[in-house]
Amino acid sequence: MPILLLFFFSGATALIYEVVWSKYLSLILGSTIQAQTVVLAAFMCGLAIGNRLFGRWADRVRQPLAAYAYIESLIGVYALLFAAFYKVADSLFVSVGSNLLAHPNTLLLVKGSLSAALLLGPTILMGGTLPLMAAWLRKSNTEAGRRTALFYAINSLGAVFGAALSGFVLVQHLGMHATINIAGIGNLAIGACVLYLSRLGSFQTHAKPEPV
Repeated sequence: MPILLLFFFSGATALIYEVVWSKYLSLILGSTIQAQTVVLAAFMCGLAIGNRLFGRWADRVRQPLAAYAYIESLIGVYALLFAAFYKVADSLFVSVGSNLLAHPNTLLLVKGSLSAALLLGPTILMGGTLPLMAAWLRKSNTEAGRRTALFYAINSLGAVFGAALSGFVLVQHLGMHATINIAGIGNLAIGACVLYLSRLGSFQTHAKPEPV
């Protein structure tokens, strides 16, 4: 099923981002442990918020698969712009943090706030992908519960694949900037493919002849 395969790659790109973001934020936070903690906290918080927000809205969407495609595309656009957003956050940190060297707790709060601000937007969008996919399954499949569990499992397998690919291959050989750009292009491709499939399915549904 093409949608299932695309959802696998969606999970892969999400964990590629998590790995790369932790490396970017270690440059601001100055500690890999702190960076990983902030990334994980922002990642899980964003997923929870996105799941909550989109979960309340997904069942009212006429075309949840198309909405899912647009969210994947937005994630991809953010990834391609991430380096620019990071430079802004880094410059802001330098200008503000230079006056807080004597106040380590306040400095740490500024670091954490800037880091979380960089990540909450895309992670909230990521949190909305599963509710929209589940809404589409409920509208298109009689075994929505079982199919949703399958999609979640495949997405999780994709996450494992993405973490391994980015941590052991992409970042080491291509660097952080190229890796996040590859993931961003991947999200845009996923969005385009899902949007095509949603429109194809809608066309086929409306083109189906009426029973005599």
